[in-house]
Amino acid sequence: MHVLIDCNVFRHAALSQWEHFEDDCILWGSLFVAFRKYRYVHKAPSSLKICREIPFVPSLSAHAELHGIKFFTYQFMEIEKMNIRTPCDWNGRRIDGLFDVSKLNWEHDYNGILLHEKLTTTLRRHIQRISDSRLLEIKSILGSKSDQDSCHILFCERNKIDTLLTLDYKLINKFRENNHRLKSTINIMAPSELCNLYNIPPVDEQWFTRDQNPIRNTRIVQLFARRATLRDRIFHYIYTKMRLLRRKFDLDFRFKF
Repeated sequence: MHVLIDCNVFRHAALSQWEHFEDDCILWGSLFVAFRKYRYVHKAPSSLKICREIPFVPSLSAHAELHGIKFFTYQFMEIEKMNIRTPCDWNGRRIDGLFDVSKLNWEHDYNGILLHEKLTTTLRRHIQRISDSRLLEIKSILGSKSDQDSCHILFCERNKIDTLLTLDYKLINKFRENNHRLKSTINIMAPSELCNLYNIPPVDEQWFTRDQNPIRNTRIVQLFARRATLRDRIFHYIYTKMRLLRRKFDLDFRFKF
C-alpha cells in the first residue's frame, strides 16, 4: 500500500517540542554574535480523539515494512510542514524521523521563491492559479476552504497513492460524506484505522518513558555573526548589565531580540 502522510500526523502525535525561550549575544574580539536558545517542553494532546491516535503513529512506522506499506510526501506537504515546530515524542525523537518517507514530484510543483513568513499565503495563491479541471471539481465539492486538502487528494489520484493518512477528522468526514460525488479512487484514514486494517497493535506505555533515551534540555542556534559596530557594543554593554541585575536580584525576565 502507498500512503501519503499529512503533516498534521507529525504535529498532533507530538507530545513535546522545542520552544524559543531566550536570546543571547557575545562580543568576541571584533565580532558581535547573537544566539537563539530553545528549550524542550511537553505539550498535551489537543483532544481525546488525538490522544487515542498517538500510540498508533509510532507503531505504524515500526510495522510498515513488514506489511508492505510505503510512505510518500511531496512539495506542498513539505511547505505546510515548514510552519510546524519540530515535533517530538517523550524521548525527544523527531516524529517524522520515525518514518521512511519518499518524496515524489508532480506537474503542479511551485518553482518560485519561498519566504518563511509567507509560506501559507504563497502556497494558497499558487494553488488558486492551478487550472486543472479535476482539482476544480474536488474544490467545488469539498468547499472553498479546502484548497490544500483538494491538492492532496488530486496528488494521490495522479500518483496512484492508495491512502491519505491524516488526523484532520473534518476532512475525513467530509470526504466520506461526499465521495459518492467525488468518485475518488483513494481512501482517507486516521492512523488507528490503517493499523486496524493490518491488525497492527498500538505501542504500549513503555515506549513513551523518558529513561529509554536521554534528551537535551536546551539547544542553541546562531542567529548571526558580524563585525561589531558602535551600536552593537553599546547594546552588548547594556545587555550585560541587565544580565547581572537579573542574576543578583533573581529577576524573572528573558531576553528576546
